[in-house]
Amino acid sequence: MSPNAKNAKGETAAHIAAREDRAEMIELLAQAGANLRAGTDENAAHTPLQDAINFGKGQAAAALIACGGYPENV
Repeated sequence: MSPNAKNAKGETAAHIAAREDRAEMIELLAQAGANLRAGTDENAAHTPLQDAINFGKGQAAAALIACGGYPENV
C-alpha cells in the first residue's frame, strides 16, 4: 500500500497519525516516502501538521516538523 494512500475522507495516514499523536508512525511514514505536506481532497491546505496543531498533539507536530512536514513558505 502506498504511504500516500487516502481514505474515503481524502486523508492520508499522516493525517490520522497526527491526530492520534503517533510520532513514531509519522517517522515510519516519512521513511517510506510519504508526502507529509499533503492536503486532503477537499482542502489542499489541510495538512497533517495543521491537524496536529489543531488537536494539541505536540509529539506529532514535532515529528512532522523534524521530518519536513511543514509548509514551504516557513
